[in-house]
Amino acid sequence: MAYGDCGFSVRDGHGHKDSKQRIEPMKHLRHRGLWGWAAALVIALAWGAQGAPIMPMPRVDLPEEVQSLAGIDRVQLTMADLPESLTKRGLKKAEVRRRCIDRLARDGIHVVDDPALPRMDLWFEQVDDPDQPDSSCFVSVIAVYQSVRVNRLNRDMTVPTACFASATLTTKGKPVEEAARQLVRRCGNVARVIALAKRPG
Repeated sequence: MAYGDCGFSVRDGHGHKDSKQRIEPMKHLRHRGLWGWAAALVIALAWGAQGAPIMPMPRVDLPEEVQSLAGIDRVQLTMADLPESLTKRGLKKAEVRRRCIDRLARDGIHVVDDPALPRMDLWFEQVDDPDQPDSSCFVSVIAVYQSVRVNRLNRDMTVPTACFASATLTTKGKPVEEAARQLVRRCGNVARVIALAKRPG
C-alpha cells in the first residue's frame, strides 16, 4: 500500500498495485461530472476533526489523520441503512454488515460491543445523474470515531479522527452483489491503512 498525493493505492498480497481499488481521504475527492454529485454527498455527510493519536508510537511520516489510527485492533461497528434502490433488489443490510465484520477480522480488526473502543461508521449510497442515465455511482464513507481532547475547549469529545471516502462509477443495472463487494473491499482497505499506521517507517 502506498500513500500518494490523492489518497491510498492498495496493493495486493504480491506487492502489485491494484488499479481498481483506491480509498481517498475526504479532502482529496475530486469533482468530475457524476463524481461531483458523489463528492457533494460525501462532503455533506462526512466531516473530520483533528485529534490526538491513541497510541504512543504512530508513524510520523504519515498524515495525522492516519497516525491517529495506530494500534487499533478492536472497534465498534455501526452501519447506515442501505439505499432503497439496492434493498428493493434483495441486498440485505445484516448480510452486508456480517461480511464487513468478517473482512475486518481477516485483516486484524475485530468488531466488539464496547463503547470505550473506537467506532467505525459505514455509509453507502447510490448516486444517479439524469444526464448519464446508463451509469450509477456508488459512494462509500467510512469514518473512525475516537475519544480525543480538544485543548481549545478544554473538553474530551468523541469525533471522527479519520474519514475515508470512495466512489465507483459503474453501469446501471449491475447485480447488487457487486455493490456489496465494493463496501466489503473498502473495509479491507481501511484495515490496511490502520496496519500501515503502526508499521515501522
